[in-house]
Amino acid sequence: TIPNRIVVEFPTASGYPAGALTLYQESVSSDLMIMSDLTSLEGASLGNKWHVHQFPTTVSGGTGATQCGASVTGGHYNPNFATTCVSTDFSTCEVGDLSGKHGRLGVGASTDMTSWTDSQASILYDSAPGSRGSMWIVGRSIVIHKDDSSASRWTCATIGEAGIGVNVPFSGTVTGSIELFQAQSGYASF
Repeated sequence: TIPNRIVVEFPTASGYPAGALTLYQESVSSDLMIMSDLTSLEGASLGNKWHVHQFPTTVSGGTGATQCGASVTGGHYNPNFATTCVSTDFSTCEVGDLSGKHGRLGVGASTDMTSWTDSQASILYDSAPGSRGSMWIVGRSIVIHKDDSSASRWTCATIGEAGIGVNVPFSGTVTGSIELFQAQSGYASF
């Protein structure tokens, strides 16, 4: 059985955000509720960006480029190939662009206790192409970025049980890449 509530715990490490994001979805056709309970954010006037990334990190989560970098968590989860994000129209946004859809974390504060409703991402799976459940984020990671000039990856945590994924690049006549992703066996029966 796929859980309809997942707590995404960030690692406790000095100088990094701590706490959790709770994800809840009543049914595959329901909106995803996201509730934050985070401390030790920068308190920057612009806050911290946060995104669902393509691949998981370690079971205990991670910090910095070594555990949250592109070679580990990949890029933003973007199955709909969005290029711009209008916060009033989620269909224009990457599924993983949580800060574009909901705003940044900890704007002017070192804590964040906020709730959002996401009508695009899902923690419940549905194999029908284009369905809410096909925008499934379980097994991927959430990355919180620092408010610096490069938006460096600050801390990260896996959403539920880690999946396995890879980007396969093409070169020559066909260019680009394709993402291959497999959820853990615990999610094999839908």
